[in-house]
Amino acid sequence: MATLAVTNDFSAGAAIVASEMNTNFTDIETFINSTPGVLQLTGGTVTGAVTLSNTLTVGVDDTGYDVKLFGATAGSYTLWDESEDELRLIDSLLVVGNTTDAVDMGLVGGVATIRGINVGASAYNDLSIRSASGTQLYLDTAGLVGIGRTPTDSMKLDIETTNAATYARLRITDTYSSYSPAAWYIEGGSNTFAGVFMGDSGDVDIGSMLYYNTDNSLRFVVNTAEALRLDSSGNTTVYGQLDVGGVVTTTAYTPRISTSPTVGGFAGFMTAPTGDGTYGCIFENAAGASVGTIYSDASATAFNTSSDYRLKENVVPTSAAMQRVNALKPVQFNFIIEPDRTLDGFLAHEVAEVVPQAVTGEKDGMRTIPAVEAVEAVEGADATYDDDGNELTPAVLAVAAVEAVAEREVILAQGLDQAKIVPLLTAAIQELDARLAAVEAA
Repeated sequence: MATLAVTNDFSAGAAIVASEMNTNFTDIETFINSTPGVLQLTGGTVTGAVTLSNTLTVGVDDTGYDVKLFGATAGSYTLWDESEDELRLIDSLLVVGNTTDAVDMGLVGGVATIRGINVGASAYNDLSIRSASGTQLYLDTAGLVGIGRTPTDSMKLDIETTNAATYARLRITDTYSSYSPAAWYIEGGSNTFAGVFMGDSGDVDIGSMLYYNTDNSLRFVVNTAEALRLDSSGNTTVYGQLDVGGVVTTTAYTPRISTSPTVGGFAGFMTAPTGDGTYGCIFENAAGASVGTIYSDASATAFNTSSDYRLKENVVPTSAAMQRVNALKPVQFNFIIEPDRTLDGFLAHEVAEVVPQAVTGEKDGMRTIPAVEAVEAVEGADATYDDDGNELTPAVLAVAAVEAVAEREVILAQGLDQAKIVPLLTAAIQELDARLAAVEAA
């Protein structure tokens, strides 16, 4: 074994040329403070191929130096920064793997980047993050992210759990202050919609909540059919019946509103008492006082207006009842829409002259119905994707056509509450009874 022995440090500018020594540094022993196996260079250079088969130490404990390892690319090197105790890659990448597949990390175009790469093909691989229980996070080359599973169905974010105790849940929390909102923003194109689809593995979009940017409406879809719509003015359309507080059972009805019944079916509000009687509906004025009710029991329903003595003043007997009854003009008629059905009744504006509180509305009143803009039918279509899973065209939800309707004037009909004529009829009967009693007594 060739041995080079020196008794002092190499001075600044001194050079050791390994090839000229015909040996490697494992064969070099220097004796500094009687310590063998240490080569100490002070400001010198080493030129040529050098093999270190043992420990390379730069500096001593608490007194270190910067270390630079240069590559073939100008300006790229690995730096141990002594002042920061940091290992830095300057304009270069850290690669972990082999000559075929690897992961690299570093600055790419000025952006901190971690990539899965196929070295031989100069292409990218999928990335995954694993824990003791298996792979937890996937990122594929199409930009699809999977949590707990490989992303499928071209989903940008695909979450799955096989643990019954955890479920597949997503939480958004803002704890900055008690006034900090936590929000989830979903943005769609101006000519399409933004929404949430729901279902199971056999039909992932059987239900949905969709906001249509074309008309600013919010639509709820159940079993692939639209069930409810809120338009841009806040108006609500229910396609079917609305059950409030529960569902229809075989023995009783919960509060229920049906908006589009079949012929001979139910239309309106339905409820059933839970005891001897209950208020199906209570009407209140702006002050919160009751002004009327719909009350039902096991056998009948009463439509009530407020009549409590505590609400009234200036109470006097009704007078001239017979004279006012004689001013009423009972008639026979049929409604235009039902020409074959003859009824007995009154004309509202004539009753208003005798019992005005029995009539609502104005004679010859009209109201304006706004125009409806036409909506072209749209055929539904699934989203399309290229071979790499990139979306080419978005999904399109089917839209039924709506014909345009011009603004129009329609009758605002007067209404008549015939029950309000009963007190007058009662007073007239009492007057007749008094006259009859007087005649019989004469």
